[in-house]
Amino acid sequence: MSPTSTAQAPQKSLRLRKAEQTRRRLLDAARDQMSEGGPESVTIQTITLKADIGQGTFYNYFASRDEIIDAVILEVVESLGQRLDALTSDMEDAAEIYSFSTRHLMHTAVSDPVWGWLVVRLGIAQEGLLNALGPRASRDIQIGVDSGRFRVDDVALASAMTFGSVLSVLMGLIGLTTLMAAVRICLLLTMQI
Repeated sequence: MSPTSTAQAPQKSLRLRKAEQTRRRLLDAARDQMSEGGPESVTIQTITLKADIGQGTFYNYFASRDEIIDAVILEVVESLGQRLDALTSDMEDAAEIYSFSTRHLMHTAVSDPVWGWLVVRLGIAQEGLLNALGPRASRDIQIGVDSGRFRVDDVALASAMTFGSVLSVLMGLIGLTTLMAAVRICLLLTMQI
């Protein structure tokens, strides 16, 4: 390898690292904006301002606003799905797996309000959410059917019903959590007056 080739290798990895950091900043900015105002609030200008990146640079990483929204959704939901797979990998009882996964999903939404509001604002019909978690839920239900633990005629319908119920509970929990936080703030303010 020539000295020039050796010198170019670290520069290329530096460029690659900088590109990954820029992409990460854009994704984080889009995720933050989506959690604050839902996907409809995301604009390229808002994302680039939050990420402190020029608007032209955005297009080096994403073709459109919709593409970055889809990337954020896929990343957030797939990360949770992988975590659920890892946490339930040693469990054998299908009911335990399904119950644990549902509780963990709800705990994540409450303990990470950004994630929780993202899921609530997206709604259960969001394709990325269904594509990442739907097959896992159907797989776990099917394991229960195959083992005789569950009696379900339509696995896809049972999965959809679970997601609908979880979303409804999350909306209530997150709304209640927000309400309780607002009440605490009001009480603190009135005590200081």
